[in-house]
Amino acid sequence: MKKIFAFLISISIILFVLLYSIDFMAKDISYYNNFHRDYKIEKESGLSKEWIEGASNSLVEFIKSGDKEVLKNHFNKKEISHMEDVYKLFKLDRIVYTSLFIITLLVVIYKLFKNDFLFFIYRKYILIAYISVISFLGICSLFFSESFVYFHKLFFNNDLWLLDYETDLMIRILPEEFFFVLFLNVIVLSTVFVFSIYIFLKLKDYEYN
Repeated sequence: MKKIFAFLISISIILFVLLYSIDFMAKDISYYNNFHRDYKIEKESGLSKEWIEGASNSLVEFIKSGDKEVLKNHFNKKEISHMEDVYKLFKLDRIVYTSLFIITLLVVIYKLFKNDFLFFIYRKYILIAYISVISFLGICSLFFSESFVYFHKLFFNNDLWLLDYETDLMIRILPEEFFFVLFLNVIVLSTVFVFSIYIFLKLKDYEYN
């Protein structure tokens, strides 16, 4: 029973880390700016640096607040409607990772209070859960274009995400490469978080033994 419980908590921790990392990266304006510079989006898109920076700032602000007014100076109605759908996913993401964090924290506090927190078991199952999740994400990265399309078909019940390069400026500054690099950054950030937790548990295991 303890092993099953430890595995479920480990899955909860991994999912929290992953979902939080997605939200963190999506709100990191420096990522947008670095991507646009490194991939020469100004030249590729035919848009000015000032417009790209302004549009990126409005996207980040919208992801944070959900206020579509911040998008109106840069994007058309179709793009804004799609972003409203995107924001619903971010709201769900935040609800889920916040709930996972609270549940996990309460369980950890309870286990520590009862002197029933087996650091070795949790460390082991966190590693197993992480390897399982990262393996799946690794496969997705190998077939990213297909995974990207499947993700949209799964989570959106309309075709607003099918943007036109000629009429929809959002796709010019957020091409598929933007999401692929963001995806890789999420994996790296999640890995740092998970191994920090793993090392902490290892140190606590030594301390208690």
